[in-house]
Amino acid sequence: MRKSGTSPGAADAFGGADADLNVGDIVGMLFAIFGDCNLDGKSRTLRRKGRVIHLTPKAFELLTLLLERHPAVVSKQDIMEHLWPGTFVSEANIPNLIAEIREASGDSADEPRYIRTVHRLGYAFCAKVNVVNEDAKTTDEPSLFSLIIDGREMRLIEGDNIVGRGESCQVVVNSSTVSRRHTRIRVGRNVALVSDLKSKNGTYVGGARVHGLFHIRDGDEIQIGEVKMTFRQLDRTRPTKTYLPSGDNPAKKRDAQETKS
Repeated sequence: MRKSGTSPGAADAFGGADADLNVGDIVGMLFAIFGDCNLDGKSRTLRRKGRVIHLTPKAFELLTLLLERHPAVVSKQDIMEHLWPGTFVSEANIPNLIAEIREASGDSADEPRYIRTVHRLGYAFCAKVNVVNEDAKTTDEPSLFSLIIDGREMRLIEGDNIVGRGESCQVVVNSSTVSRRHTRIRVGRNVALVSDLKSKNGTYVGGARVHGLFHIRDGDEIQIGEVKMTFRQLDRTRPTKTYLPSGDNPAKKRDAQETKS
């Protein structure tokens, strides 16, 4: 069972397809996901495997800066000007902050997963990142995601998908235990986040109540009120299966004709 975290608002480990973060995507950023970590720019928190990880303000700013400039190298001079503008501070503070980020994210200086050191120059964020922007616009374009409810598949659209029993919801669920606007599923590039809309009976993923934003992935069970649904992600890399209806098999047809003759 996946847990929504050891404290309210904690998100889970992240997997699935990755998408490169473009420069400027952090503007208005809501969520950045890399490996088993996520950075919430709105609440200024870092989470790893569902646990909120403490970062000092300067370490958080540095991690955000590296994500902004990804995959480019950020020089020590740029870091100094960004973190301590107009103040004289020793460069020795930077390696300490990098070490703090690495420890918090489970990274290693010897075998870097996220931050690589460019000797005598600076640092670069070297992992792939999924991003959901705060200003994501809702469209009518179908996404790679869907909900399975009572055996019915309901395709989600890009942007916000409101789930509830209200007629204006993108996903309408007819149940007296479901609020009119119960849950929001925000769909971005290869990633989806669920949040409760102050519903009476709450939103649950894998049996754990959701507080704040929660990253969902293929196969997760979402429950709102008494209604359970399965979140699915389309895998476009999966090859098309060959299907021949009975009677349309050429070999069988040939054998049957030869038998008659």
